[in-house]
Amino acid sequence: ELEALGGLRRGVFAKNSISKGSSVSNSEVFFAIPLQDGQLVANEWSKYVTHKPQSDLAANSPLIKANLTIEKQQEKIWKIVQETQNLFKEAV
Repeated sequence: ELEALGGLRRGVFAKNSISKGSSVSNSEVFFAIPLQDGQLVANEWSKYVTHKPQSDLAANSPLIKANLTIEKQQEKIWKIVQETQNLFKEAV
């Protein structure tokens, strides 16, 4: 049953060609079935994560994790939020 559901997972694909090293934005991808081995899964896509291909991607090609530099931004954002809160507390 789990295997059957796994076949319904959507992968992340490039809408158009994407240059090596550029940050991939929401508007440059689409989510579709079938998911390929090693491909970034739709639920792994987040506005808090930067994805940069290590080689040029052709239109409609899958985003393969091994070909991506993935940088999580949540920790940086949380640190900025905490620093801002501390500044407000000190100002009061």
